[in-house]
Amino acid sequence: MPNQTKARPVTGRLLITACAALFVSGAAQAQSDMGSSIVNGLFGAMSGAMSRSAEANDAWKQVDMQTQSCLASRYNLNIHNLVVQGVKPDNPSVAPDVQACQNAAGGQAESQQASVPQQPAKPDRGVLVQKYGSKNADLILAGQIAKGMDSDEVTLAWGDPKAKDASTPGHEVWNYGDDVVTFTQGKVSEVGH
Repeated sequence: MPNQTKARPVTGRLLITACAALFVSGAAQAQSDMGSSIVNGLFGAMSGAMSRSAEANDAWKQVDMQTQSCLASRYNLNIHNLVVQGVKPDNPSVAPDVQACQNAAGGQAESQQASVPQQPAKPDRGVLVQKYGSKNADLILAGQIAKGMDSDEVTLAWGDPKAKDASTPGHEVWNYGDDVVTFTQGKVSEVGH
């Protein structure tokens, strides 16, 4: 009988050890399942954000560069940041600005297509008078700019600048080499040499 007494405590310890191992194993599996669902959730969120960003990128590629430049200069909108956020051009928060820039660009796209790289083509005086008035039409045709002109008029008169700086909201500086044009709220406020 003494052998039976010794066997019981060992069996009891084995049973307790086995139960503890099963408990720890089950807890580890549950924790692993929970971690897996967190990882899957994060992956799903990242995947969705990347998909929205890719869709936004494709949509912005359809918007002409002149409109994108206008959005940056007039409304201080950074297209790259909008793409990262998944904001498309038809999003209600930017759609009115996109439309305004497209309307402002109206007839200029035609004149830019026909332009020579260094010297922009001058449109017909009659078209300029209808769009900008007689005084500004004459200035554009003479290659001059004046305070109050918008970016489209300046581009028609002098062409595209060498560099643009729109680091301050509502304020943009165009560099033409020896000449600098400053815009405030989309209108020429200063011309410097």
